[in-house]
Amino acid sequence: MLIIFSIFFIMFCYLLFIYLSQKKMIKNIVLLLKNFSTYQDINFPISENFDSQIAMSLKALQKNQLSIIESSVKDKDMLQSLISDLAHQLKTPLTNLKMYQHILDDPSLTLEENELFKKKLKVQISKIEWIVHSLVNCMKLEENTISFTTKSLPIKKTLIESIDSVQFSADLKNIQIICQESPNWDINVIHNYDWTREVFINVLENAIKYSDINSEISINISKTELYVIISISDNGIGIKEQNLSKIFQRFYRCPEVYHLSGNGIGLYLSRLILEKENGYITVESTYEKGSTFNIWLEGVKNLVSLDLESF
Repeated sequence: MLIIFSIFFIMFCYLLFIYLSQKKMIKNIVLLLKNFSTYQDINFPISENFDSQIAMSLKALQKNQLSIIESSVKDKDMLQSLISDLAHQLKTPLTNLKMYQHILDDPSLTLEENELFKKKLKVQISKIEWIVHSLVNCMKLEENTISFTTKSLPIKKTLIESIDSVQFSADLKNIQIICQESPNWDINVIHNYDWTREVFINVLENAIKYSDINSEISINISKTELYVIISISDNGIGIKEQNLSKIFQRFYRCPEVYHLSGNGIGLYLSRLILEKENGYITVESTYEKGSTFNIWLEGVKNLVSLDLESF
């Protein structure tokens, strides 16, 4: 009799243990599901238990869902940032457009005045096109949504055609752009022609804008074991030391140049482009004496030799 009672007692204890374990497991699962649905952290001791395995699966699923949500929020923030940036950057040229349009409606304008304000109108339209183009490119480069290929190309061709694009602006201020003679002009560099040309134009336009009339801009090409360095130097207003680390940030403009037209996009865009090409950009500057921007691009073995005098 005692043996039978002992067996029943053991069975009762075992069944009670199973019941309590299952009750605890159900309670844990309910808590896990609650934390999962409210995106609270799922912390659970790792073991071979069924509820622990559920916890780990739910935690992985929750992490994946949070990643999707964060990505969606980031995309939304990026779009809002782009709209805000566009609104801010377009405010001045749009105001000027309205003003010039109002002036052009004046029937008392002479023919010469009419032509003058039409030209000013075209300048503002070009500014708007450039701002939109640059901001969209910045966003695409930031989000890696743009096809970007590089290959071995003669750096001389890219540079010379960039100089041609800014030559008119330089001539207006009687600024000479001098290409320092060097055998390095004849080497090939890993780059994307269109995007790298945009970098050179941005840096050259800044050099022209911030240089005095009758001054010079010098371009030199040097190389290290891994990189080709295109250095563009001017004798302009220079940059204060405390501002050097900020000039490649989006929309940053030094306080000393607020009175000049600009939007603080060009150098930021140039930095993004060069990063895509496994290159980078640095600056050396002395305030009130001038600046040198160094554009570092991956070098390759010289495949093409060009005659500098032909340009």
